[in-house]
Amino acid sequence: MPFKPRTFVFPVMNLIFQAVALLAFILPGLLFRSAYKQGLWNYPLGRLGSFTEQVPRSLAHAAWINFVWAWAVGRIHHAWPSTIQDINYKAVIYWLTNKFGSNDMYFDTAVKSLTDHPSQVFLYFFFMYAFSIACGWAMYGAVRYLKLDRYVPALRFDNDWHYQLHGEILDFPDYIKRGGTADIKHKDRGWTIVVAVVDLKDQSCLYSGILIDFFFDQHGNIDRLLLVGAMRRSFDKDAAGDDICSESIDPARWYKIKGHYFVLRMSEIKTLNFDYIAAKDKEVEDIAADMNRDLDLELAELEEEEARRREKHVEDLLREMRDQIEDALPLVDGPTVEDRAPSESPDPGAEESSSS
Repeated sequence: MPFKPRTFVFPVMNLIFQAVALLAFILPGLLFRSAYKQGLWNYPLGRLGSFTEQVPRSLAHAAWINFVWAWAVGRIHHAWPSTIQDINYKAVIYWLTNKFGSNDMYFDTAVKSLTDHPSQVFLYFFFMYAFSIACGWAMYGAVRYLKLDRYVPALRFDNDWHYQLHGEILDFPDYIKRGGTADIKHKDRGWTIVVAVVDLKDQSCLYSGILIDFFFDQHGNIDRLLLVGAMRRSFDKDAAGDDICSESIDPARWYKIKGHYFVLRMSEIKTLNFDYIAAKDKEVEDIAADMNRDLDLELAELEEEEARRREKHVEDLLREMRDQIEDALPLVDGPTVEDRAPSESPDPGAEESSSS
């Protein structure tokens, strides 16, 4: 049986062109979802999942974006026929249905639709992709501005750490149904106090502080917590009796960590506790007052240390100058009485004999 290269080449071409065509029409959905999910969050794009996971979730977005864009291009063609060509839907269906080689006439027509106006085909997809990204960013901005993601679970982003650490979870209706408190809302939250259990070499300690910021690693997992007003204590200083339920902080059981910022690494933390404090909460005001007082004391110590250093420097300079002056005096005044040679010293007996 003679070898027919045509029957071998076309199946390979079928797979290649069909895959490229499908990707070209699915890509708007991927770009839209990536732009919407990524938004202005400070976590890597890998947090959105792998490519194979994103494709099924992007098909619905790809469908409506392709429909809207094709309708818009058709309206522009009817308004200015000489400016832009109309879409050849038969050629599009031919490329997507894997019919290469079955009918040479259709194949030539499909190829001609691409080769006659290649620049318009390129611009069609280029601007459609740009439109997809713009729609994703616009929807992200609208959802965040109107706070719809707090009330509609379907619009919620895959950033649970942001919702928890910034206290936006306080506005979730499902959070309140699961037993969360309704005493404080996100708009009333002034601070988030973090209490973490950290395993050290020979014991476990509690670290507490006011959350300032948090950072993610390259895989999209939370990596570090940035705290101010940090304190720590060991478990052997746990409260006993009625003091266990006390909401106040006992200074005798906590050790204040000196410094402006304290970094907690998630790899060293076993458990976390969040306490959302209202902006006018007295406990936080006391903590802030203690932080300001500690900062003032630290600045005073630095100024006092700098004054002592300058005073010592001046004393060293004066001592050095005094030593140089004392070394230079014998050269100016000549030898002193103690430095003269014995032959030059006056003889009292000779003076008496000459006088007689």
